Amino acid sequence: MKKIVLIGNSFMSIAAIEEIRAYDTESEIVLFCPENILPYDRERLPLILNNTFSIKDIYCQQKNYFDEKNVRVILDKKIIKIHPKRKRLIFDNKEQESFDVLIIEDSGSVEPADVKGAKKQGVFLLHQAEEVDQVLKAESLSDVIIIQPQSLAMLQIAICLKKSNKEVIVVSQDNSLFSDSISLGAADFLEKHLKSLGIRVITNNAIVEVLGESEAKAVRLKTGKVLESQLVILEKAKKSLSLFSLDETLAERNNFYTKFEDIFIDSDVEISNKEKDSEEFLRESIASYEKGKMIASAILGSDQIYKKSFNKKDLMFDSLRMVVLGDLGLKDAIEYEEIDRLKQSYRKIFILDDVIKGVVLINSDCELLKIEGMIKNEINISQLTGHVLRLNYSVESAIVENVNCNLTEQIQEPIDSKDNPLEPSEEFEPNLQNDMSNPEY
Repeated sequence: MKKIVLIGNSFMSIAAIEEIRAYDTESEIVLFCPENILPYDRERLPLILNNTFSIKDIYCQQKNYFDEKNVRVILDKKIIKIHPKRKRLIFDNKEQESFDVLIIEDSGSVEPADVKGAKKQGVFLLHQAEEVDQVLKAESLSDVIIIQPQSLAMLQIAICLKKSNKEVIVVSQDNSLFSDSISLGAADFLEKHLKSLGIRVITNNAIVEVLGESEAKAVRLKTGKVLESQLVILEKAKKSLSLFSLDETLAERNNFYTKFEDIFIDSDVEISNKEKDSEEFLRESIASYEKGKMIASAILGSDQIYKKSFNKKDLMFDSLRMVVLGDLGLKDAIEYEEIDRLKQSYRKIFILDDVIKGVVLINSDCELLKIEGMIKNEINISQLTGHVLRLNYSVESAIVENVNCNLTEQIQEPIDSKDNPLEPSEEFEPNLQNDMSNPEY
């Protein structure tokens, strides 16, 4: 029987616990949460900022889950040192905890990256739950709020803060908002929507310095322009974990840094002077979940190989719902696009070798689950009667007429498999109180 210790505050630890307990009910499992709260879904922090949910509503699992899985949860201790050879954790009160296997997902320490003066008062990263209250307090002291996002989720925060009748400015390094992630057409659609809400959008620029003595007073952009603000939110950051010396992290195996066979460190956590941008470690929940399963498999002696998780984003931007599914970055994919300004809807479909590889949908989620099933199961569109993608051409785009609401009727016959190819996967997913596929999210 082993003593397995986890350090983490999100889905990866939950996945590891789930996988271990599926095959091992005897080993002792201890979970240390660096943020002193149960593991939670970081991508839902904007919902707390908007008073839609409390922190308990975005927990990955409630307390009774850990009781049922026989997991000892520790919320009130700070780890300051790890002795890998002695297999000991050292706490700030000088107490120690032994382990046979150690999994490090998260240290609870995050610092701003690549922006001079970013440690001043009034600058936030919003990578941790405790920062939500801090932002709300600082909001009342500033008439102008400047946000430099690295993810689509951060744009939800811009909309939340705009509802307080503040001037909100979004600064993006891209020529168009997240055009590399969601396509140029969708980025343009999203940017126009933000502007319609009164949010100022500055593209092809970046914050290089926060000005002020000890408190933020303004920011300087790379073009030299200065914008006044006492509240700045930067998403680009680095996680710091100074619990190992550098020579103890030289080996890399299965995407986890450590030369010790019984210590697993998420490769997205920064070790000593290793740096990774927030867009690398702020991944979707399911990506962390799959990685946690992989660690558990290694502990259990399985040869499970980590595979890229299915890409799914489901985000609300006020009255606009955006869903991104699958792979949008395929070099030779054929792209079909539809824009309907009157209905405030947008669709873009990416097809390679007669298979739908990815879609971007804005206010156009009819048959969403079936399209998701087609992507996951790689349904060849030649199996569908008629033409799923009948193209007309308008001034603005090529229009996909038939893909959104008639997929069920166009299937010739079910594929011989245990699952209906048009139904969502039945793989285990975290038991969230509020499913992200819910249109109210």
